Amino acid sequence: ARARYRDYFRAEELKNLTRNVHVFNTPNAKDIVEGLENIESLLIERRIRLLVIDSLASPFRSNFDQKQMSQRQEMLGIIATKLKYYAETFGIPVIVTNQITSKFRSNSEAAALGVTWAHSVN
Repeated sequence: ARARYRDYFRAEELKNLTRNVHVFNTPNAKDIVEGLENIESLLIERRIRLLVIDSLASPFRSNFDQKQMSQRQEMLGIIATKLKYYAETFGIPVIVTNQITSKFRSNSEAAALGVTWAHSVN
C-alpha cells in the first residue's frame, strides 16, 4: 500500500486525513450513556458528519451479569433512542459495531447484544 499510495503515508497527509476525527474512549456502559448525552453540542460545533461506536457490546457484556439484564436492556434502549435522534436530527449516518457470540446448544452464532438491540436498529 505504501508504494501504491505514497502521498497518503507522508506524516503531513496523515495529519490532514485525521484532523477531523475525534476519538472518545468510553470503557464502560455508564460512560457511553453519559458521553451520548453530552455529544450533541459537539455534533453542532464541530459539524460532525459520521458517528461511529466501535464495539458497543464489549462494555455491556463485561459490566452486567445475568441478574442485571433488565438494567442492561434499559441502557441499550436509551442509547438506541439517542443514536436514532442524532441520525435523524443531524442527518448523519450512525454506525455501531456489535460482537458475535456462540450459542452452544444450537451450535450457531448470534449477535451479542441480543434480540432487543436487533429490534432497536434500522
